[in-house]
Amino acid sequence: MSEQSEEESQELQQKEEEQQQKSEVLQQGNKTEEQLQQIPYVHMLNNKYNVREAVHAGSWYSSKSNELKIQINCWLEQAKAEVTTVAQLKALVVPHAGYAYSGPTAAFSYKYLKKYPPSEKLKVFILGPCHYVYITQCCLTRQEIYETPLGNIKVDLETVKQLHEQGLFEQSDKDAEEEEHSIEMQLPFLAHILGTDNFTIIPIMVGSIDAKSEEYYGKLLSEYFDMDDTLFIISTDFCHWGTKFAYTYYNSADGEIF
Repeated sequence: MSEQSEEESQELQQKEEEQQQKSEVLQQGNKTEEQLQQIPYVHMLNNKYNVREAVHAGSWYSSKSNELKIQINCWLEQAKAEVTTVAQLKALVVPHAGYAYSGPTAAFSYKYLKKYPPSEKLKVFILGPCHYVYITQCCLTRQEIYETPLGNIKVDLETVKQLHEQGLFEQSDKDAEEEEHSIEMQLPFLAHILGTDNFTIIPIMVGSIDAKSEEYYGKLLSEYFDMDDTLFIISTDFCHWGTKFAYTYYNSADGEIF
């Protein structure tokens, strides 16, 4: 077979796969081809380039899968899960600094996910603040895959579409989304504990929102919170202390700052 014919064969195979994906969406939603193209995010099913790369791997945490697994396992072994009456795990509050600083602390939250694993495939909502782009709403991803050193994680496109249709979510720019670290820092722990085939994610970057918006988003997301197959990860460092952040409050009665 010639080089040209091999390329043609690969192109034909790709088109067949894309058509199969379209057919599956059409069957699920009973929509025409024209309607399909008008739905936000559905077009991404056929775009292999819609991957949010793990740009902080290799600097904020290890890009080597074996090394990363060993580190996470060590932190989880050292962490304690002192609450023993967990009926169902619904939300975790987790820091998002580099793992050299936050890894051992994050393990105290993820220890509960390891101790109380879900009985079904999860939809994991990850809410993290925007550090690099100023927005006044919450922001949804345009990507369909989030990359990690421990395997790629699928975005729940259907849930993202549902949220987008509410009209009060912005859509993220790929570069800005990759620059932001608050969501990415949660992914290795989730991938390692759950396995990448056992959950999808709904990444939500949270902007500078007012009280009215907080109430709106809270009511909207509470509907998903009440579902049995959802978990919410709240990615936060609570406070950024230091001259860099123009915040250096210190009470000597609290003891030395390390």
